[in-house]
Amino acid sequence: PFYIMECVPVSLYRLLFSQPSAIALTHHQAFHLMSGTTDGLAYLHTRSPPLLHNDVNIANVLVTETLQPKLADFGFSEFLMASRTSTRS
Repeated sequence: PFYIMECVPVSLYRLLFSQPSAIALTHHQAFHLMSGTTDGLAYLHTRSPPLLHNDVNIANVLVTETLQPKLADFGFSEFLMASRTSTRS
């Protein structure tokens, strides 16, 4: 499958740690980024079937100019299928 998304050139890692563009986030901004990221994960996990990202880290959270987080790099993602159970007689 292919994923098409908007161009968001800055990762959360780069935003926080790359000089000279590193910034100090306010508590409100940090909460907004964490909340938006967890909302995105909750959305993926409540699909049918659920989609597991399997590689969430600050390099895989992209950040828009308005500090909107976007999950990226679904290379290790997988759909969680209902487990098959077998019965022995």
